[in-house]
Amino acid sequence: MKVGFYLSSRFPQIGGTYGCERNLCDAIVKHAGESRHEFAFMGWSMEGDENFTAKSVQWLSMRRNLKERLNSKLEGLGRKVLGRTKNDSSSLESWMTGFLLDQGLEFMIYPNLMAIPTRDVPYATVVLDVQHRLQPYFPEVSQENAWQTREDNYRSGLQRATWVFVGTQRGREDLLRFYQVAPERIRLLPHHVPSFALEAIPGEGAEVVKKYSLPEKYLFYPAQFWPHKNHVTLLNALAWLRDHEKLVCPVVLTGADKGNERHVRGLVRELKLEKQVHFAGFVPLEDLVEFYRKALALVFLTFFGPDNLPPLEAFALRCPVIASDVPGAREQLGDGAHLVDPHDFRSVAAGIQRIHEDAPFRETLIQRGLSRITGLSEEQTARDLFSALDDFESIRRCWSSREPYNLQ
Repeated sequence: MKVGFYLSSRFPQIGGTYGCERNLCDAIVKHAGESRHEFAFMGWSMEGDENFTAKSVQWLSMRRNLKERLNSKLEGLGRKVLGRTKNDSSSLESWMTGFLLDQGLEFMIYPNLMAIPTRDVPYATVVLDVQHRLQPYFPEVSQENAWQTREDNYRSGLQRATWVFVGTQRGREDLLRFYQVAPERIRLLPHHVPSFALEAIPGEGAEVVKKYSLPEKYLFYPAQFWPHKNHVTLLNALAWLRDHEKLVCPVVLTGADKGNERHVRGLVRELKLEKQVHFAGFVPLEDLVEFYRKALALVFLTFFGPDNLPPLEAFALRCPVIASDVPGAREQLGDGAHLVDPHDFRSVAAGIQRIHEDAPFRETLIQRGLSRITGLSEEQTARDLFSALDDFESIRRCWSSREPYNLQ
């Protein structure tokens, strides 16, 4: 089959969605030659980046295609279509369907369930979580019509998907509970360790430390400033350790502001933690590697799960992990992380204190983390995905991929 992969997240600042898309993309690009299928990646950029250099994949620019149409003899009609697509989802879907058929694509992979431009070509999609159902009170999944938008996309996108990929059994159970997806259409595709963490070459650590003024023996929390990332509990744990255990432990926060940074900074001032808390902003991957390597530990206190990438990155970079004991975390992380109650700052504080004072325990976590990622390889991810495509290939041969199906 000729398989398309739609990249909807163009900017790393988006956060976890971007990371998961690119992680899956990298696995396919690097191992496409091992599959009998042909792969085409597409997005709104004019050119693909350096990742798309493999002979077995190609880059399709949707922007270039649309521009060429606008410059055709039907320029006037093209402008009309372009104008309508800004607010008319049916027009966008119609154009996208035509684009996919023109390219001879027989199957699509949409790594972001919230961005499926057309459902007229069979597709697989990835579900990271259903937290708008489980924790609808968080503003990022409830305010400004966010809940309804998610729900509409989930309901329509899941029911028509050929395959729905989830990272854990817990994720599978959530789909069965809330969306009644046929069990045989749900397939496990656990997150693998991002290649930047596995292939990282020791860099100039001193330069990164100087560039960002990193303190010694700091805790590291790489997370966009969403409310569900739970920076507040971490700050309260730091204040408690300072006041009750005389332990002053610095923390370095990285990530883009998603509307909650002002609240976090306000609490830092209220708790008088200005000298302990360092805001580094959004950090590129080449620098992020050293943040992990220099840290005392990763603290990852999100309320959302069941799958998250930063703990896997930390495992690969020999950084011990303190993580939220949310549903699915034990399945993903096993005994590689020290799990704490994200609702209880004393539980978090106890975890930090143990990491800080118990060097053998810290080393044990590092070794457990390395063991945990042994089977979480991009090779396995690619094989699992290729297997799903193989299973569908005999069905897809039953109708044309070059023109819309005529029901008459």
